[in-house]
Amino acid sequence: MDGIDRKAEGAPVFRTPGGVAEWQAIHALRRLLFEPGETYDPAHPDDGRADHHVRVLAAGGTVIGTLRIDLTDPHWAAFRLVVVEPAKRNRGFGGAMLAAAEAFARAAGRQAVRLHAKPDAVQFYARHGYGPIDWAEPPRDPAGVNMGKIL
Repeated sequence: MDGIDRKAEGAPVFRTPGGVAEWQAIHALRRLLFEPGETYDPAHPDDGRADHHVRVLAAGGTVIGTLRIDLTDPHWAAFRLVVVEPAKRNRGFGGAMLAAAEAFARAAGRQAVRLHAKPDAVQFYARHGYGPIDWAEPPRDPAGVNMGKIL
């Protein structure tokens, strides 16, 4: 069981964002990942690349989580800008979103996932089978950890 109270929340749905309001919710969530003084660009061109797939986790019609799945390498996917609404954390939504993203990557033929974990998220990823990896791309956060998982 994933720990989600489906009666209170509605079954979570992992999907492509729909409409301006959902993109506004994505940008609001992503801003939570940036420290004061860091710049977040809601018009960054990476979101529009054909091999980059922005997804949301929505429950009860509300975006509660988001991430981007980059399929730029033929062997592994990179999960980027992974975030769940703070009030919804520790309730199974992050794990559900991660599992759905992994299934997406597997369906796209990727055998592994890489990501940059913020220090406070390392234990979350470890509980879901991720471990430290060598990756030439450094995390944006100097205290971040490169993590990966074989699918």
